[in-house]
Amino acid sequence: MRSRKNRAGLTFITIVLSIIFMVFSEDIVQAEGQIYWTDYVMGKVQKSNAEGGGTQELVTGLGSPRGIAVDLGEGKIYWSEAGSMKVKRSNLNGTGIETIYSGYGNEIYGVALDLSNRKIYWADRTGYSIVRANLDGSAREVVFNTGSYSPYAIALDVDEELIYWTESDWTDGHIWRASYNGIDKDEIVSGLKFPTGLAIDNANDRIYWTERGMDSLDPQLICSANVDGTDSQVLINEGLFAPTGIDLDLAGGKMYWVEPGWIKVRRANLDGTNIENIITGPGGYPAPQLWDIEYVVPEPGTILLLGLGAAIVRSKRLKGKK
Repeated sequence: MRSRKNRAGLTFITIVLSIIFMVFSEDIVQAEGQIYWTDYVMGKVQKSNAEGGGTQELVTGLGSPRGIAVDLGEGKIYWSEAGSMKVKRSNLNGTGIETIYSGYGNEIYGVALDLSNRKIYWADRTGYSIVRANLDGSAREVVFNTGSYSPYAIALDVDEELIYWTESDWTDGHIWRASYNGIDKDEIVSGLKFPTGLAIDNANDRIYWTERGMDSLDPQLICSANVDGTDSQVLINEGLFAPTGIDLDLAGGKMYWVEPGWIKVRRANLDGTNIENIITGPGGYPAPQLWDIEYVVPEPGTILLLGLGAAIVRSKRLKGKK
């Protein structure tokens, strides 16, 4: 027979575990299967589920937000602001906003996370550089300069410790990659005009990018190639209007992208077939202008941790009833 003291202690532990589980897992659970995007004209970070339902405004009043990245495990959203020249982060529900970098004269676009090494990378468009820092913004360093071309999108191959980025002077665009130490730069795709979105399929060693174009006469495309630039393919070449950010749902075999011109979030199969409109924004003036998108993939470790936490709490509750 369990003593009253032990039962009281068990009840206390159960309550504490329950509170910890609810506080730290609520936003994480809600984030699974979500898409997050930035609206640089209306100054917002928004999200919805992968089908486009349950749209929410998470953060408003921002200075032209561009790149976005999500750390599901720690429950954080990171984004850049080209207008205010800052990199910020918040909780997944938009609370707890922090400025982790502020640089006068630096228009920051793409952002990417290396969670294994607790680093954030960003593309400094006007500084012509790729920058790295700790997730709290400390230990900032310029990894390398991009020369006379402005970098826009950035993506990481964490396993191979490679940085991929797009760059353009608005008439001539390229995709490059380099090692984490900034050495061994390789131009892998050339002959582009204004590539503004970039994503990596590490499982199949492919990259995907958007070609935004600068006017209606320019090609507006979604393309793919091997990570070394070979086997380049145009996946979608019709019905696009200034596509920018792109991300992949590899488990679901889908790619998601945003189109500022149509004010849409769209998706298709990874081969470009079966195009769907997920979200269509309102018109009017000023009209929303979407820039970047992130599809949140639930990490197996996160799911296991949440399941373990729930199991512990449930087990303690059952034992407490005996």
